[in-house]
Amino acid sequence: MDFADWLFKELINRDMTQAELVRLSGLSTALVSRILSRKRGVGSKACKSIARALDMPEEIVYRKAGLLSGSEEPHALAELIQLYLSANREEREIMLELARELSRRSGKQVYEKTDGRKL
Repeated sequence: MDFADWLFKELINRDMTQAELVRLSGLSTALVSRILSRKRGVGSKACKSIARALDMPEEIVYRKAGLLSGSEEPHALAELIQLYLSANREEREIMLELARELSRRSGKQVYEKTDGRKL
């Protein structure tokens, strides 16, 4: 799947129009249109703007655009970090509690805080 296909799929999944992508990304209508019609490649600045508009880690967009090589496995971690950073304090605590519970259920090592209490 090329970048244009991926971006179309993301827009559909988010029920987002091309005009909304333009507005949220700050990119020109012409540039977004040329990217989606495969008349122009996507550069670093456009990737960063698209990531912001889609509220996803830049790394994912860079990888989809072919601008970042390497394993795609870390993108899930990047997404998790992005979700955590965008959450408020209460939501972060809930995320941590869920992660801790999943860790306990799977029998994985649960690291301890410096005061000796388990996380």
